Amino acid sequence: AELDRLVALIDAEKGADARVLGLRTRLAGRLSFIDFTLQVPAQLTVAEAHARCDRIEEALLRALGEASINIHLEPLSD
Repeated sequence: AELDRLVALIDAEKGADARVLGLRTRLAGRLSFIDFTLQVPAQLTVAEAHARCDRIEEALLRALGEASINIHLEPLSD
């Protein structure tokens, strides 16, 4: 249930043209650790790609409160 909630939050912010790979989560006390790769279209600028990451992080932090979030950006190959 919690994983489904995280996936829904990420999906709502990532953009339809992006893909999430290797989503991993763990809990240590009250702190959630979230790690995944976000593949975005190669034609996005670095600023645009990072803006997507920022939106995802903000949504996750609003939902979880405290979390350590690590998003790896990669270009999406055709």
